[in-house]
Amino acid sequence: MLTDRPPRDPACLAEFLASDRRGTLDVPTDDRLRTRAMAIEAALPHGTSAAVRDACTAFLTVAADFYRVPRPGVRILVARPRRVREDGGTIELFGETRLKGC
Repeated sequence: MLTDRPPRDPACLAEFLASDRRGTLDVPTDDRLRTRAMAIEAALPHGTSAAVRDACTAFLTVAADFYRVPRPGVRILVARPRRVREDGGTIELFGETRLKGC
């Protein structure tokens, strides 16, 4: 799996490496995330970019509140072309994440 390049800033690098060592992640015991994830799934095939953005925003709002982190912004991007390799494998960029200040 390809991931983001490790940050150069020592503090950001430490946070980046610590996240790789994390083996588990608590999840809510109720359906608050599942319900919002299903709304994203429903919006993708037929929804407008506004519907997808709203569904993603709702999911991330609930997730950020649960994990007690700042709520991220959401931008909906157009589909990116896939790069097909000689061996038949494909690479596609699905999105970006950036740590604040890193």
